[in-house]
Amino acid sequence: MKIFAFTDTHGSRSAMMRVRRASARADLIACAGDITIFQRNLHAVLRQLNQLGKRILLIPGNHESVSVLRNACRGYKNITDLHQRMQKIGDILFIGHGSGGFSLASPEFEALVRKEKGRIAAAQKIVLLIHQPPFGSRADRIEKAHTGNKSYRDFISRHQPALVICGHLHENFRVQDKLGKSIIINPGPAGKMLKV
Repeated sequence: MKIFAFTDTHGSRSAMMRVRRASARADLIACAGDITIFQRNLHAVLRQLNQLGKRILLIPGNHESVSVLRNACRGYKNITDLHQRMQKIGDILFIGHGSGGFSLASPEFEALVRKEKGRIAAAQKIVLLIHQPPFGSRADRIEKAHTGNKSYRDFISRHQPALVICGHLHENFRVQDKLGKSIIINPGPAGKMLKV
């Protein structure tokens, strides 16, 4: 499956034009949040995404309210709000968790993993879509400090998803790393085509 991943466009029209062009050959689009600046013009951005005519999995960043984004997504047939949810597409289980920013742990995410442990264990391949990067990866560094989330890191260590798409830290756009067998990438607003 060809996945076009992007994050942190923050309402930029030029970034959305790049997403439109670069995602043309994708089977699916995954966005790791922060499509707006504090929800300004949220529906305009969602309309642009919906018009791409592709299946889009989206999570909120720290610039979108979980409830506002979830309600807004209901009006767009091509967009699925994946926050705190899972969706199987083909042989891939997509797991989404957004919002946050600089929390070291996410009890809400940990509860989702406990609740769905059977589904996760049965998955052939997993793609984890998160806003904040996992702790201890190159994608979570600001200067010499790690600013990522340990709940995500623990999940990756235990379940080894094929791909982890994150965002949030603009300093780390286009940074790619590996934890075990898991590829971790912050694709930034320019995005990146990935094959799983």
